Amino acid sequence: MYFKTSTIKGKTYLQLVESYRKDGQVKRRVIARFGQLEKAINSGALERFLTSGARMLKNTINFSELKEDDISSVTHMKVGTELVFDCVWSKLGIDKEILTLCSGKNFDFSVERLMFSARSAKVSRSYERLASGQAFR
Repeated sequence: MYFKTSTIKGKTYLQLVESYRKDGQVKRRVIARFGQLEKAINSGALERFLTSGARMLKNTINFSELKEDDISSVTHMKVGTELVFDCVWSKLGIDKEILTLCSGKNFDFSVERLMFSARSAKVSRSYERLASGQAFR
């Protein structure tokens, strides 16, 4: 699933879209319509939707419960797009497939983590462009 925007008569609308295969071809269907993007963001509807989905993920962090001095002890944590992308990466079995392909080869680093980091950075940049509105200019 992914978010898709459509511009109609100068207004940008946000949809949640699912891809699936039928008769060997990729099809798409709209799962949810959030209305105008700006209104979905300003009303908090989009944030509520994403927050409710994040509750289903393991290893999520409730930032409102953290105290300021708790954060200093954290050296690295996955949040936002990296957390979601890591869950998708694992659920699709990409990590295991890369490890299988690299078995028997002597690398001084984790090829799987390197590939994950490269793809995760690209996904994060795309999301940041979408979130900032730069994707619509």
